[in-house]
This record gives sequence, C-alpha cells and structure tokens, in this order.
Amino acid sequence: MRVGIRAACHAAPTLLGVSAGNYGGKLGPHHFPLHKLFKNGARRS
Repeated sequence: MRVGIRAACHAAPTLLGVSAGNYGGKLGPHHFPLHKLFKNGARRS
C-alpha cells in the first residue's frame, strides 16, 4: 500500500490526497491502517 501511494504521488504531482472508503465491511474483513504506513511522515520522493 505504501509503495502504491508513493507511486501515485510521484506520477501525479498535483495529487491532493489519498483516502479510503468504508463500506461497513461489505467488501471483506480486511482493514489497512493507512496512517500507520506513514507514521514517520508522508514524504514525497
């Protein structure tokens, strides 16, 4: 996930943000804590 988000930021430098939808678990039991992926700070590289 972290690699994909960074790739999106690199490919689209005007990208304003990345969000995650929550559909009440209807798409499966998996949860990805996006904030924890960047707990040392989201840096553009």
